[in-house]
Amino acid sequence: GCLLSLAQDMLHELNSKLQTAYVAIEDCSDGLAYSHLMNLAHPHGVPVESLNYEAVSVEDNIRNLTILQTALDGIGLGKRVPIMPLAQGDGDAHQLFLRWCLDHCAVGVGGETGHGFASSCRQCGDLGHTQ
Repeated sequence: GCLLSLAQDMLHELNSKLQTAYVAIEDCSDGLAYSHLMNLAHPHGVPVESLNYEAVSVEDNIRNLTILQTALDGIGLGKRVPIMPLAQGDGDAHQLFLRWCLDHCAVGVGGETGHGFASSCRQCGDLGHTQ
């Protein structure tokens, strides 16, 4: 259906920006993709070195998403991360939040549109998430 196609389009855009291979939107439950997307628009805004790249439990996901929320607060974005729904793999929550992240990154800092993604992606390196 249309929603599935929309989710696949967003995943393709995510994978393209981050050089990753997510196959389902729920794979973003660990918060890594969202954190690295935010660093495209706000370099070093999220302390990605503090994230758990081996997250396997909802508790691990919550910890990573809480780090993201703290970083967004510090950047001054005023965006609430729906931590519990994302951590638990709620597909609708992931679609909404991923859309916001992608839209935010497309505008970038100072309202400029899409430049610097390629070099930023290379700086992100392998997120360790090539499922």
